[in-house]
Amino acid sequence: MKSKLIKEDEIRLEADKHSEFLNTALGLLTFTLALTCLSFDHPQRAAIICLGVVIPVYIQAWKHFPKSITALRELVKDTDDEHAKQLLRYLEGKYLGFRSMLTKNVLLWYGLIFYFLVLLDFPPLEWLKI
Repeated sequence: MKSKLIKEDEIRLEADKHSEFLNTALGLLTFTLALTCLSFDHPQRAAIICLGVVIPVYIQAWKHFPKSITALRELVKDTDDEHAKQLLRYLEGKYLGFRSMLTKNVLLWYGLIFYFLVLLDFPPLEWLKI
């Protein structure tokens, strides 16, 4: 979608940077912590303690959210401009929508799911314990 309001290439780069942070920082961290927690006698307790690391990294991920999208959201909120609304829907759907977040952030989802399975003491994970 062409617009004089923003440059789509900049949004794409910001969204890619955000996805990269989510995958490398949060996804890899949660996977590694979950795997490490399984080496303890009580992995669920270890995972609870690790929340003190996971939550701040999750909060940090918000700081890597694309600034252009944030600015566009504020513009829509302040002005209620129809063109800005359409542009925001298009950009969020293309770069930050469910399908995009699911396909670009496989490591994030894998790490988070594995971590929460350990945190919730999912019984089939017993065979992974050392």
